[in-house]
Amino acid sequence: MIKRKLFILASIIGGSTLIMYGLSVYSSKYSLHRNPFKRNIVAGTVATDTFINLRFNSYYIAGISEAGIFLGSLTAPSLIRWYDHKLANQKQIKIRLAGHPKVAIEKIKIIVNFPYLFVTDQMTGSVFRCILPDSICLPFEKLFPEIDNLTPVSENSFILKSYDPILKQTVIGKKNKSTPIFFPNPPILQKQLDGVFCTDGELIFSAKLKSLVYVYLYRNQFLYIDTNLTILYKGKTLDTNSVAKLNIDTINSIKALTYLTPPLLINTQPCVDSNRLFIHSTLLSSNENIVHFKNASVIDCYSLKNGNYLYSFYLPDFNNTKVENFTIYRNRLFALYGQFLVAFHFQS
Repeated sequence: MIKRKLFILASIIGGSTLIMYGLSVYSSKYSLHRNPFKRNIVAGTVATDTFINLRFNSYYIAGISEAGIFLGSLTAPSLIRWYDHKLANQKQIKIRLAGHPKVAIEKIKIIVNFPYLFVTDQMTGSVFRCILPDSICLPFEKLFPEIDNLTPVSENSFILKSYDPILKQTVIGKKNKSTPIFFPNPPILQKQLDGVFCTDGELIFSAKLKSLVYVYLYRNQFLYIDTNLTILYKGKTLDTNSVAKLNIDTINSIKALTYLTPPLLINTQPCVDSNRLFIHSTLLSSNENIVHFKNASVIDCYSLKNGNYLYSFYLPDFNNTKVENFTIYRNRLFALYGQFLVAFHFQS
């Protein structure tokens, strides 16, 4: 399956904009090719508890905590579904922005770091906040447009990604309320090729450990970072792809970067729980059963204490659909499969 994306990253300095056209790929061309590493597959790690038909496939996981799991919607951006961990009870909350500001509805995203709920508008750079169960969000910050991967780490601070036109690469910064954004120098992310696609990844926060993990999509590495943006260590995933396999060209007429061929996607959909990191890997190992691999998604687990690999397990397909997103809280795993939200529990 190939999905086309348009990336527009506003510069940190000045008003210039760099546009990048790309392919976000989960390609069977690579997924069924055996790779030179082995997995420790633990059979029967998770078992299905229950599921809910959400009726629409536009939901995303906005957050999880002891209070439950929160779902945002791409087609109804102002609505939040709030479920308990058993998926037995649901609240629907309509989020309102105080003062009725002008926002780009299609660029709205909701992030829950319970009890705080943040609303971000990537087009205007506006950030709003409320404290649940209150649903009226007040203006919180005004940033420059096209901030990506905004990750709250406290009630008054968050980590973000942006593009630096001088360094010509993606950078990670920290924003405290009413203070300028702090960008470490040298930057946290290591440029290998173009500086954008080669550094692409997912930023996630562990509330329990008060730390962050950045997982590269196209190379076998993740970064364990404290909330002051100091790298505590660099971890490696199982595979051997230390350099992003990208074939990129420039469209000079529109200041654009584009993939010439689909990239090799290594890691996707990371999440953290307690002191463990879980990563959905797209690569088949040398010792796996191909049939099992085709009918499930393989999740690799790493210790956040030292970055060591622990074990792997299969997250089964549901309704003939691959998992699109998942999150873990204690002994429960919640996964989105199209229009279905499925709850699992860990059996060991």
